[in-house]
Amino acid sequence: AESQRPFPRTNASGVQTDPSLAANKTFDYIVIGAGLGGTTVAGRLSEDPSVTVLLLEAGNDDRNNPDIYDIFNFGSANGSLVWNWKTDLNKTIQG
Repeated sequence: AESQRPFPRTNASGVQTDPSLAANKTFDYIVIGAGLGGTTVAGRLSEDPSVTVLLLEAGNDDRNNPDIYDIFNFGSANGSLVWNWKTDLNKTIQG
């Protein structure tokens, strides 16, 4: 029940860059990572208006970057869109 929640539910929606908007709020689901999988899961969960969903992404808000909309060059993005993590033998894992 709503009265049993330690923090209030939030009705905010959309892309926010201010983490304080989620502070001290309760969510039914928290999805980590706003890649293809994370956005799909969060989108499906949010189809139920009775639940709240928080989708967290560590990257920048790149909606104004045309590279993220170019489906023909998917995977060839660079700069802040590519996170290369160093692994054993100096190989990288792209996130």
